[in-house]
Amino acid sequence: MKESTMATIKDIAAKLNEGCSYSEVSKALGISKSTVSKYANRIKQSNLTLAQASECQEQELEETVRVPIKREYRDFNAEEILGKLTNVKYATRQLLYEHYKSEDPETACSYATFCRRLEKLIKGKTPTQIYTNLERIPGESLEVDFAGDSVTWIDRRGKKRTSRLFLATLTFSQKIYICAFENEKQISWMGGIVKALEFFGGAPKTLIVDNAKSLVPEFGRIW
Repeated sequence: MKESTMATIKDIAAKLNEGCSYSEVSKALGISKSTVSKYANRIKQSNLTLAQASECQEQELEETVRVPIKREYRDFNAEEILGKLTNVKYATRQLLYEHYKSEDPETACSYATFCRRLEKLIKGKTPTQIYTNLERIPGESLEVDFAGDSVTWIDRRGKKRTSRLFLATLTFSQKIYICAFENEKQISWMGGIVKALEFFGGAPKTLIVDNAKSLVPEFGRIW
């Protein structure tokens, strides 16, 4: 950001001394509110009052406002922020930053710094290598399941229908077959498996099913 002239800075001090808000000063002088805040903070942390800053010699004012005042930004709990990003619906970095900043804008870090802290934390939690002892053999197994949310579609008669998607995946090649059913009842599972085997043109040694309640017999029931 380009530094303001001494005359403008003196005007900032004079307006603030009159009781104007940052927004009012920004509008009156045609500068950004962040610029008003920047020089107001530098004057506040110096030995000058607003009245003195508006009337002092430019050289004295130059020495006061041109030298940035070193300060540490207010810290925040990056772990907590990351948890909200992961678990709270509609939470975004921008919204969480605005909440953090609203507690005390003058001591808040910049949005860029806020994001860098989160990226560093995320990077530290991400494994650089993934190891697996899963052995995949061609034709050995087929994974079957009903996956995802229900899909809504319009049939030929213009009627709105809802279906569940049956998904079959060959473990080795990852080739997939998908078909739709009205529900996840046992007959739908059986129909999906038969259609998948017909599509792939053969049967694997093993069918891998993930917690399919419809395929588990009730206590005392005989298949």
